[in-house]
Amino acid sequence: MQMQTSPIETEIDRAKDRFALYGPAIMADRDFPGLVAQYREAIQATHRLMQELQVVALCSRCANTASGSCCAREVETWYDDWLLFINLLLGVPLDTVREAHDHCLFVGANGCKLIARHSFCVNFLCPEILSALTPSDKEKLLAASGAELYAGWILEQRLRQWLNHNAGRDED
Repeated sequence: MQMQTSPIETEIDRAKDRFALYGPAIMADRDFPGLVAQYREAIQATHRLMQELQVVALCSRCANTASGSCCAREVETWYDDWLLFINLLLGVPLDTVREAHDHCLFVGANGCKLIARHSFCVNFLCPEILSALTPSDKEKLLAASGAELYAGWILEQRLRQWLNHNAGRDED
């Protein structure tokens, strides 16, 4: 009897196939190392600010309680093969082993195992976090996460263009 593949496993397989076919050529292209580095820097800036503002500590505490967290099971279904492909370009290995039973597939012992995250995961601030932040801190965090999402969008658009041109077909 053949095991049925889950939707996220299908997305992971598509991302891995795309990476195997095109990853080295994309990273050899003169534009992509810089675009990937800009995205990584934007992600790191958001993360540094989240640490500075104690958001990471609040999220970790919540994730380890019985009530769970915003990283609930099935959140992984929001991820498509493009964002997973970008994670592969960033050096993130993708697997289908769920470390935390009632949480998103991508939650590990130290939080999210992905570098490039879904817009919800980047932007969501629960009521506890919102009440812990000053208006100025909220503004800074929203600006940083906005810059992160924009850099990711730019990278994805360029990847789609590159694949459309170099693979000779439209990648959906």
